[in-house]
Amino acid sequence: MKIYILITVCLAGLSGCASTKGFFSDDDKYRIEARPNGAYAAVASSEEKNDAVNYASTGAKKFCEKKAKTAIVLSTKDKYEGLTSEKGDKLLKKVGTAAMLAGVPGNATLAADSMTDDAMHEIQVEFRCE
Repeated sequence: MKIYILITVCLAGLSGCASTKGFFSDDDKYRIEARPNGAYAAVASSEEKNDAVNYASTGAKKFCEKKAKTAIVLSTKDKYEGLTSEKGDKLLKKVGTAAMLAGVPGNATLAADSMTDDAMHEIQVEFRCE
């Protein structure tokens, strides 16, 4: 009987982990900063550039919608922070994948991939509500 309880608890825990993404709203993925002359910036970071752009754009849109206005984008800036350049980090990931496929021992292949794990895109969407 104890084993069935243990299995049930483990399965409940695993399903909770799988649905954790649903607990985080888009509001947790960006911040709004005031800028001069009535402008604002929606700032978002992500490992994937497209995700960061979507989070920042969503932030600008929602911020203006709360004021019953529309977001007018003034500029967009992308800041990449990684081990090397974005192009260099992509090359490192490809090298790690190729090494793994070629059968190179695990530590060597994981090293190339783990060096780029902390790489982030920070997107700043400067906007005004009109």
